[in-house]
Amino acid sequence: MPEFSFDVVSEFDSVELTNALDQARREVGTRFDFKDTYTVYDQSGQAILIESASEDRAKAALQVLREKAARRQLSPKLFKAGEPKTVGKGRGQIEVQLNAGITDDIARDL
Repeated sequence: MPEFSFDVVSEFDSVELTNALDQARREVGTRFDFKDTYTVYDQSGQAILIESASEDRAKAALQVLREKAARRQLSPKLFKAGEPKTVGKGRGQIEVQLNAGITDDIARDL
């Protein structure tokens, strides 16, 4: 008797993520509340580093990225944001991990 099975795939479109990052950079560059904050989105592999003038501005920049990603049909569950931290000269920094799949433990539970 055949058993039922299914494949679990959880991937994201990297091109759409790049487009969302570009749109977020443009919006942050033109918005008045981000003026002179020197907000930076830096993608390296499966992580995005957001750095701004303060922790609050970094949180706002993360929200802008989430909004742009949602408009490009990327799941909000894609981003796993770390705690905001203060780095040199009082600048705020958030490291965002990209969830590009599910772990074996979660797959077993499904």
